[in-house]
Amino acid sequence: GSTSQSVGIDNVDSLVGRVERVHVEIELSKQTIYDSIIKLGPLMAPKFTGDPAEAFAAFAIATEECEKQANELRSHVTPMRASADVVFKTWAKSLEEFSSPSMRERSQTRLDAAKDQYAEVQEAAIASHQGFDALNQRLRDMALFLSNDFNAAAVEEIREEAFSIRDEAKLLGAVLNDCMDAAAVYVANSALRGQVRGPDVSVEPQGKK
Repeated sequence: GSTSQSVGIDNVDSLVGRVERVHVEIELSKQTIYDSIIKLGPLMAPKFTGDPAEAFAAFAIATEECEKQANELRSHVTPMRASADVVFKTWAKSLEEFSSPSMRERSQTRLDAAKDQYAEVQEAAIASHQGFDALNQRLRDMALFLSNDFNAAAVEEIREEAFSIRDEAKLLGAVLNDCMDAAAVYVANSALRGQVRGPDVSVEPQGKK
């Protein structure tokens, strides 16, 4: 049967799993953002060649994928926060039960460190989904504009906006990387003993950092 201590272990394991999941969703977010920027490129090319309807459709589909992925990411950040709340409240409460002051102090020190590491994950995850939502609004506006007006003059008018979107996507990429790094650190330090879960908890090999 489960004891109050084993419930604590289960809570910690659950939080580690949720942080890993956010890591995976962040990586998928990076891929969809990259794809939408790649699909926007040809639409803005000074010498456009190819089928305009096909090129526009590819961009529109990529922006829809971005929207879906942003919703997916957000849906995993909320339960992660709730899970962390339970873990750290349980841990803080358990400090009262120590008979040894030195053991209590050690546990308190480790609790503070774990909270700090988790706070970095949460902060970066919130910044990631907020930045992703803001980028998606701009991508959606771009698709909407071009859906009624995709010709040389219209493209000339919004080329600067497209460059600005590309720059914003680059900056967002750095925020997403920060979140993945913070998640990897938290998982490496908090995973249960014997569960070797290093930084690469992604769906595919990450390649070079």
